[in-house]
Amino acid sequence: RRVAPALCTISIVMALAFLMDFGGLSDAMGSAVVRSGGAFPLFSPLLGWVGVVLTGSDTSSNALFGRVQILCATELGVNPVLAAAANAVGGTMGKMVSLQSIAVAVAATRMDARAGSVLFAKTLK
Repeated sequence: RRVAPALCTISIVMALAFLMDFGGLSDAMGSAVVRSGGAFPLFSPLLGWVGVVLTGSDTSSNALFGRVQILCATELGVNPVLAAAANAVGGTMGKMVSLQSIAVAVAATRMDARAGSVLFAKTLK
């Protein structure tokens, strides 16, 4: 019963990832990122960071943006494995400021709700 919300969230994120792939959104995003040219290695980890901040999970970020990374890397002649790894590295950095991670920390430590909202506010600044 307690696992149901987490399973629902995971299912929705994975469905979004498949929808992005099959609907061509990954290709469209890849085309936009490819225009960055030589700056792609800088955007690659940033995309992973954004994915984790949005989803709360490095795995979900990889599912959402992994194909975009590989398409861009291939188009620019960069090693796709390194681009995917950069996505994961950026995601790891994003995990530290992910609101979902802070919510879990607040719940796990049984912090006062006011202290939790201070953590949220400090993260958003």
